[in-house]
Amino acid sequence: MCRSYVAKDAVNHIQTPQSVIEVCAAGTGGTNTKGVKVTVSDLTVAGDWPTSVCYDSLYDILIGGGASLTLTGSTVEKAGAYPLNGCQGGVGIQAGRDAIGQVGHINLSRDTIETYQKNGVTVDGPGSTADEDRRQPAERQRQRHRPVQLRHELR
Repeated sequence: MCRSYVAKDAVNHIQTPQSVIEVCAAGTGGTNTKGVKVTVSDLTVAGDWPTSVCYDSLYDILIGGGASLTLTGSTVEKAGAYPLNGCQGGVGIQAGRDAIGQVGHINLSRDTIETYQKNGVTVDGPGSTADEDRRQPAERQRQRHRPVQLRHELR
């Protein structure tokens, strides 16, 4: 877990994120804002937390510390408790987290994001970005609806 997430979450009394994959480039004290660039393709990420879990900060993929993730041809599924239980935790991909000053960047290409409790993709905080390559066959595009919640900017 990013050091800056742990320290700032405790100070602000915010739930510590639980994630399957974290892409983070935080330097000492979370000072790195340039981050690292990670590229992943043809991967399936499944949170699949037990249905008894009711926690607001569950992520399949969490990106912070100025890091960038390029995800291609992958599936992100079962974010949150599974089967879904009505709680408000469970985001497929979380880029940045404004409450604790984290910045994250996501670039999606031909990915499937499904069966999430709250959001498919959330881009949160000033400086956090998302980009999606929509160059795919029209029929496939109709089948791959990706709800995105934006909380500042989308480039």
